Amino acid sequence: MLNAPITLNDIWKIEGKLATGVNASSEPLIPGDEGVGIVEEPGNSNFKRGDWVIPARSGLGTWRSFISAKSSDLIKIRNDIQPEIASCLFVSPVTAKRVLEDFVQLKEGDVVIQNGGSGLVGQTVVQLAHMMGVKVISVMRQRGEEEYGYIVERTKKDGAYIAIADDQIHTPRFRDLISDLPEPKLAIDCSGGSSATNIARLLGEGGTMVSISNASRDPVLLPTGMFISKDIKLKTFNFENWLGKTTEEERDGLVHDFSALVAQKKLKLWVEAFEMWDYRTPLTEMTLRWDRKPVFTLHNDPELE
Repeated sequence: MLNAPITLNDIWKIEGKLATGVNASSEPLIPGDEGVGIVEEPGNSNFKRGDWVIPARSGLGTWRSFISAKSSDLIKIRNDIQPEIASCLFVSPVTAKRVLEDFVQLKEGDVVIQNGGSGLVGQTVVQLAHMMGVKVISVMRQRGEEEYGYIVERTKKDGAYIAIADDQIHTPRFRDLISDLPEPKLAIDCSGGSSATNIARLLGEGGTMVSISNASRDPVLLPTGMFISKDIKLKTFNFENWLGKTTEEERDGLVHDFSALVAQKKLKLWVEAFEMWDYRTPLTEMTLRWDRKPVFTLHNDPELE
């Protein structure tokens, strides 16, 4: 293994808040659903020694230096991009693309609003929507003034029309910012709780909110009047369900397309690499800030060589 990101699902599995599929009384849990590695022994597969591959399913346990896996559990990925980026180039980008394309027919000039705007899904939504001519209002958690200002500027540079803290969404300033925009057709929720309620309230008539995660672990509470007066629709997207229904051709094609966009510098994912032996630092960073995805570097871990 070269690199493996730390995701919320990894943390929730460690904390016992998410099913792992592992019998904890008899089998050890090795965290890590995503990552990128180099094929050492291809066996009878179509892979070659030296190919870069990423997991095609969750549960492989990527936080380690070597993995033995079936060829059907792996996807080949180009090897001329940063391995830290390659390790994150499946779940989040696919989620962003499918939510943008599968629930609402968006056209140039339409508006999308999302929370969790500084995460990998949020970053990808901004950039893919910008390519479509769709304007994104990206809502994110408030942080220290300096860090927040940096993230706002970065998000705008990546293509967001508006980037704003979630505690400013009710202010006159925000209402002024959106006064010349059409009401959003699509809301993308990864936070749950009051943040989901806030972005749903801004949807136009017939709008759709798609929930992809619940980072806050709080319920989504929406007034009945919103459904009666505006015909708001609530949908969900579950990556694992999508993966179980999609074809290998579509799955691999998306990975090829995303890696090509990265190679062409048309898609950026903001990540930060940490050595595996220094695992406490990224786990702490994850709880304090969300501006970059923490990624383990595994191939030169002194504890594993």
